[in-house]
Amino acid sequence: MFGGDEKSRYSISGNYFDQKGIVLATDFKRYSARLNYEKEYSKKLKLATSIFGSNSSEDKLTGAAYNGIGFSNAFSSLYLANPLQTVRNADGSFNTTAQPAINPTLNTISGQQFSDNSIQDIVATINQTKLSHVLGNISGEYRLTGELVLRSMFGVDLLNTKLNYYSPSYTTLGNNGGTITGSGSIGTINYLSWLNEITISYSHAFHSKHFLDALAG
Repeated sequence: MFGGDEKSRYSISGNYFDQKGIVLATDFKRYSARLNYEKEYSKKLKLATSIFGSNSSEDKLTGAAYNGIGFSNAFSSLYLANPLQTVRNADGSFNTTAQPAINPTLNTISGQQFSDNSIQDIVATINQTKLSHVLGNISGEYRLTGELVLRSMFGVDLLNTKLNYYSPSYTTLGNNGGTITGSGSIGTINYLSWLNEITISYSHAFHSKHFLDALAG
């Protein structure tokens, strides 16, 4: 959406993106919006601003159990799984019967079975990153004379991200080497940067043939 009058102009836009990954437990969702506004208050003074904001959420496979190709990799272990073994039992629970190709013995802790079902590991593990981003600036221009212009701009960039990770005790990573504890972690990053520019420019034409432009700031 955009509009304005003889002395002002504005535009507002928004975007929504939602994508499901081709791999289980992977997706990306983002909301974003942008505002641009400019107004001439007089023949000498002009102000403008631009603001952009977004919020996103991403579920993904990561970490030691999901990167690379190896026997401990939940995704690549699918290639080693018995193609005749069902993913779930008749009662709907995950089939964790030992698969010699992946694990020569059935892992049990107090009678609880874990591992040996890569689909269960992928679906049960939470690995979500949430990110908020705001980028904005405001600028002003004042014409001191017909050839001398003073400009000032201030901008700020705000970034906040949070990672939530959890592997239940019945998954390969969550069994924690033989103890029923589960494995989880939370990580955050807060980032702030700002920029301020002040410049003065001079522009002069000599008999419409020669031109001089100078900028200092």
